[in-house]
Formats: sequence, structure tokens, C-alpha cells
Amino acid sequence: MSTPRGYIRLRLGLETRQGEELWMADVLKIMGEECIGRIKAPGTVEGGDVVLAGKVAFIGKSIRTNETGAKQLSVILKAMGYEIRTIELPDTVLHLDKALMMLDSGKVLYCKELIEQKDIEGFEGIGISCRGQTTANIICLGETELVINSSNTAVAELLEREDYTIHTLDLSEFAKGMGGPNCLVMPVTRGA
Repeated sequence: MSTPRGYIRLRLGLETRQGEELWMADVLKIMGEECIGRIKAPGTVEGGDVVLAGKVAFIGKSIRTNETGAKQLSVILKAMGYEIRTIELPDTVLHLDKALMMLDSGKVLYCKELIEQKDIEGFEGIGISCRGQTTANIICLGETELVINSSNTAVAELLEREDYTIHTLDLSEFAKGMGGPNCLVMPVTRGA
């Protein structure tokens, strides 16, 4: 997981994927990225359960990110000056990025059924009803440009009315594995 100060080596929650973080750490090291912390067993944290938003770090506790991992990550991020906001997710929601994502500085897209107003205090929220293909899993390319799965039509139409430029991609094959646009990227450099 990338932060403005370096990366945090996570430990994946799905047993069959554990170990991927080791080769990813090797790649990041080759790229010159500094490791600033890591999640240790029995803790698990997956990148889809972490949304960095200015000085706020949203951490989803899910079937892939456990209490131990969330606490370890909180310690690392608090030391960097982040305010931690932990959100409990039902087992039907794989990761936090399906329920909450940044649109641009100060704005969040969130699922009204899963995220409470207190969770997004200090942010302008655009609430959506997450059902079927409708999720908050998007990629923000800048202040007004977004990448959205072409099946996420309700969100694309809503955000287009909010003056965002929408780039839709057919990600149906990734969606079969419960993935979305945010699942396909790992920012290496983030602004502070």
C-alpha cells in the first residue's frame, strides 16, 4: 500500500494470495520505494480496505482485513499524522472500496446503506444505493475525471450530472471475481 512517505507491506487475507506481498515488496524496492511498515501475522489487511483521503485514513474491517491487521495499520498511519476512521463491513462486501471512494479533494462517493454520516464528517458526500452492479469502486484520475465500470451505469449517470468526465471500461471479467476499477491499480506516488 502506497503512502506519501513510502509503502506499507500488507498481509493479504485470502490464504491462497498470501506471499504476493513479498514479490510486490521486491518490485517496489527496485523502483526505489521505501518500506515504512508492515502488517505481521496474524494480522491481515488488503489494499481495497484502505482509502487515504487527505489526512484521514478510512480502514474497512472486512472478511479480508481483520481486527489485528486494522490495529497494526492504524498505528503506522497515526504516526504519519492520519486520523483513523474504521468502518465495519458486512461479509457480503469484499472491501471498503466497494462502499467508499474519493472523488476529488474533499468529496467522497459512498454507499448510503453501509457508511454513516459520522464516518464521512468533514467531507462532501455523494450517496448512492449499492445494489447489484452499483458500487463506489471507481478510479479518480484528477479533480474531475473518473474511470467507472461500464456496468455501473447509475453511478456514471449520477456523476456525469455532477460535472465529472466519465471514462467507462468493460470490466465484466474482473467483476466476476468481485473486482472493479480500483482493484486494478496501485498508486506508487501520492500527493501529500
